Amino acid sequence: MASHIRRRTRERIERRRTWFHRWAFPAGSRLGLGDPGEFYKDEPDLPGYKDLLVAAKRLGYAASPSWELTHNLLPDVIDAALAVDYVADQLLATIEETEREFAAHLHPPGPVPLYGFGISDWRLADALVEVANLFAHIRSVGDRITRRVPGGDTSGLLSALKPRSPLAARVKQMYDAFSRDVLVDARSLAAYALHESRIPHPLAAHAAIERGRLEIKIPNRAIRAVRTPLGLRYSQRRTVRSYLRKTLPKVRRLVDDLLEAFEDEIPARVRR
Repeated sequence: MASHIRRRTRERIERRRTWFHRWAFPAGSRLGLGDPGEFYKDEPDLPGYKDLLVAAKRLGYAASPSWELTHNLLPDVIDAALAVDYVADQLLATIEETEREFAAHLHPPGPVPLYGFGISDWRLADALVEVANLFAHIRSVGDRITRRVPGGDTSGLLSALKPRSPLAARVKQMYDAFSRDVLVDARSLAAYALHESRIPHPLAAHAAIERGRLEIKIPNRAIRAVRTPLGLRYSQRRTVRSYLRKTLPKVRRLVDDLLEAFEDEIPARVRR
C-alpha cells in the first residue's frame, strides 16, 4: 500500500477515535455529550414518541422514552460522517491503485477523440458503486440532523432539541450552511443514483484519462431532481478528486462544530 494511502487511513482512524472520545467521554461532562435531557424537548414532543410506546408495548419492554429517543442522535450524525470518510478513502485508494496498474496507458498517442480517452476496469466498476454510496452517506449526514417524515413531521437531532434554545439555534445555522453548500447537491445525485442510473452513465467509460491521471467524472451541481441521464451536465468538470477536496472538509467541519456547540452548552447539572 502506498505511503499516502496509509497516511489517509491513519488520519481517518485518528479522526474516528477523536470524535468518539469527544462524544462519549467529554472532558467537561459527567455524561456523554449528547445525553443530558436539558438539551431536548419534553418526552411527548420528541420525534418518534408514539411509535416508541407502541413498539415497547408490543415487546413488553419498559422503555425510557427520553433516553431511547435522544441518546443516539448525536453519535448517529457522527457515524454518517465517518461513513463519508470511509467511502472517500476507498474511492481514492481504488483510483490510485488503478492508475498504477495502467500507468503505461495514461498518455495515449494521437489526437484526442471527441469524448476523450477513457478506461474501464473491474476496480473502477467497484469504485462507481462507492460514488453512489458517497452521495447516500452525505445525504445521511443531513437527514440525521433533520428530515421530513411521512405525515409532515420532522425527525433527527435538530428536531429533538428544545426549540429557541441557543444549542438549537447553532445547530440550525450549521445545518442551513451545510445544506446550501453540500446537501442539496448530494441529495439530488443520491436520488438519481438510487432510482435512475449509474454515475457516470452505464455506456460511458468508468474513468476518463486527463493529463496522465484517471478521473471519475461527477455531474454539475444539481439543485433539483434529475430523472434522465440527459439531465446531467459535466461542464463544471467535477471529478471524484475535486469533489472530495471541497466536500470532505465541510463534512468534517460540521461534526467538529456540532461537538463544539454541545460542549459549550453542557448543563450545570452534569458539568465538571
